[in-house]
Amino acid sequence: MNLSFKEKCISVVLSISLGAFVPSAAFASQDEGDDGSRCRQDITLKDAADNTISETLGASPVVDSELSPLGVDISSASVVLDNSSYRYTGSEIEPGVKSVRLKGVTLSAGEDYEVSYSDNVNAGTAHCVITGIGKYSGSVSEPFTIRPLSLTNAVINDIPDQEWTGSAIEPDVTVSLNDEELVKDIDYTLSYENNVDLGFATVTVDGIGNYTGRKTASFQIIQLLEEGVRGSASSDGKGYFTKNWFIDIKQDSLINLDIANSCIAPEKNSSTTYLVSLLNEDKSISYVWSMEAGDSKRYGLLSVPAGKWLLNVASLTKAYHSVSARYEVASTPVGAIVEKENNSKLDTATPIVIGDTFMGSIYDPFDSYESTKVGDLDYYKITIQSPKRLQIRMSNHSATIFGLYDSEGNFVNKGNDSQGDAIIGSAAGDRSGDVILDTGVLPAGTYYFLVTSGDQNTWGKSYYGKISELPPFDDVAADSWYYSGVMFVYEKGLIKGYSGTTLFGVGDTLTRAQLATILYRNANPGVSSDSRPSNTTGMPDVKGGEWYTAGVNWAVENGVINGYADEQGNRFAFGPDDPVTFEQLITVLANCSAKSEDLPSAQESSKVLSSFKDGQSVSAWAQANMAWAVENGLVSGYDEPDGQYLRPGEEVARERVAVILMRAFQSGILK
Repeated sequence: MNLSFKEKCISVVLSISLGAFVPSAAFASQDEGDDGSRCRQDITLKDAADNTISETLGASPVVDSELSPLGVDISSASVVLDNSSYRYTGSEIEPGVKSVRLKGVTLSAGEDYEVSYSDNVNAGTAHCVITGIGKYSGSVSEPFTIRPLSLTNAVINDIPDQEWTGSAIEPDVTVSLNDEELVKDIDYTLSYENNVDLGFATVTVDGIGNYTGRKTASFQIIQLLEEGVRGSASSDGKGYFTKNWFIDIKQDSLINLDIANSCIAPEKNSSTTYLVSLLNEDKSISYVWSMEAGDSKRYGLLSVPAGKWLLNVASLTKAYHSVSARYEVASTPVGAIVEKENNSKLDTATPIVIGDTFMGSIYDPFDSYESTKVGDLDYYKITIQSPKRLQIRMSNHSATIFGLYDSEGNFVNKGNDSQGDAIIGSAAGDRSGDVILDTGVLPAGTYYFLVTSGDQNTWGKSYYGKISELPPFDDVAADSWYYSGVMFVYEKGLIKGYSGTTLFGVGDTLTRAQLATILYRNANPGVSSDSRPSNTTGMPDVKGGEWYTAGVNWAVENGVINGYADEQGNRFAFGPDDPVTFEQLITVLANCSAKSEDLPSAQESSKVLSSFKDGQSVSAWAQANMAWAVENGLVSGYDEPDGQYLRPGEEVARERVAVILMRAFQSGILK
């Protein structure tokens, strides 16, 4: 509102519209006095609630003043919430607003006020804040209480038995409530009682912060049973008997366990049975058996992977008990894989790889007279990425049975067909010597080796096994100069050996049909080489429907092996059964990968071949190809006392072809 005063004093009552409300106004003004003094302008405003708002404008002859609209202050309003007290939830708590009243008037949410909250997550005092809008201004805060949550329903994790040290033991615990894990020293504190001596100790959880109340749990302090040292315990005859010891196994081992007991029962004719158990720390592996009163027995060997184990001897007979225990670790091969003793199913099999020595024990033999008794099944898992021939050697002096299964749990047969003998073996009790299983060539995949026993006398007997790889062929020695080449082409699926045998054909000459099939397999991965199409070469000596037909068709069509030609260049024969000479093999490989511009000239070829004693005996049609092979490291020749020889016309043995093919792949000539 702009007002100007220049001459006369005036007094005016105005009704002025200011935004959201209409106040009344009384206005008085005076002219400038005769003595030159400045006049004064007074404005008095009253709002709708009859509250007075006054303003004195400056004493200047011309006054410019702006007035902002003012709302009704609600700081004195009365606020009623749905509830005044809530339990801590971990989330924001926002109670509903039942009513907001100011001087007898009920205000409307969204029109007269907005609602917000503060300090409304953690236990303590929270606030609901009402803020005026529209024709109302200011705010009012209504407190409400967030109460700590009780630990009555809290869950404390199972506390493992603790090793006695002679000092206070304070294991950490995990505390959760409503599936939410609480935080130590923020949500709770811990205190301990009776936590020095052997026996049961107590841990108390006291809620703090957002939690209140307490929860208790117990744990047991037990003694470490050292290897070779006998531990003992006794009872006073007033109650049941139980004794625990820790056994700390530093590395995967097989152990012997000696336990002796004596019992004096107050009641006549009362029978006493002791229950013995050996459990690993997380209780995933366990041995459990019973022994009679007065027994003194040696149990083992038992398979115990590295870690802490709990040995417990207990009796439910009220008597005077005395029990002692002692254990010792058996000598085991360095690096041997110890069975986990929960490996009685395929999906819990102990994994091993080629080269591993594995060992275990027969904890619970089959009983052929008790059909319901399952017995101890020890499965080992083997996965091979390519076809391999394996040897499994079992060393033991107990009656065990072992066999190889596929991923479906079926016996595996030797060889690649279903007519072979099942791969199983057995050893009689107290029989010396090893039992060797030859798997034959196994296709890539996962296999399971099972060890078990059907002789009750093998309880606690141990066994040792070693898995190793054998050459896939009986006629290929592992220390031969061609072994790596044979294995290379075998694993690539190029030369598979003679069907139905374990022979590679060392010393046998490779035929032209065989060479065509090898290269066809490489050029067409995933395509069955066993397809038997009709002859499309146009050569009468190629038969349709043979094992080699697909390979020969491909070789001729792609110019890899062109067949024999007459003087006019007409191909009249392929010669599928003809032996492959060395210069023919090199020419075929050049046809597969070398471009014409890659081949050396006649002059360059002659120079390269002249370094060999018989270099000039290479056929004219093969000279450039042979020189190319020498330059690319595919051919090095035979070392003789008087120099190097190529022997280009020599018929090539299958093992030599394997080595040359390996070199061709390694140098990038073949892919």
